[in-house]
Amino acid sequence: MDYTIFIKNRFLNTSIGEFSQTFDKTDYKGFERIVTRNTVLGMGKIALKVCRKNVKSVFDKVDGIPLKKDNSATPVIREDGFVDKDEMYQLIKDSYQEVTGQKITNIQISKLTIKEAIDLVIDYWNNRKRA
Repeated sequence: MDYTIFIKNRFLNTSIGEFSQTFDKTDYKGFERIVTRNTVLGMGKIALKVCRKNVKSVFDKVDGIPLKKDNSATPVIREDGFVDKDEMYQLIKDSYQEVTGQKITNIQISKLTIKEAIDLVIDYWNNRKRA
């Protein structure tokens, strides 16, 4: 199913860099507000009622994702009930490396559109389910 018909094009075409300027960190309620605010025709509220378990699952997978620091052998895990910019960028880095087999920098990530990032993450999770 094509998710893009439910999400505002303005949001999908926003760069990650632009989005992350207004995104410091958010709890689950804030995550729900982002979903609701950026969908068309009230679809966000419907999606949250019908798919609340799936939306919460996505939030929980991103909250606490192991943050890999360049100089450290052990990743940092911040499972604190908030998703922040570092966790979002780490998810995109992991997704990009898994899907394309290459590494991506924060500068390259900031130039991706929200749609490109969502597609990467969907491919990443689909690859992990098959493995």
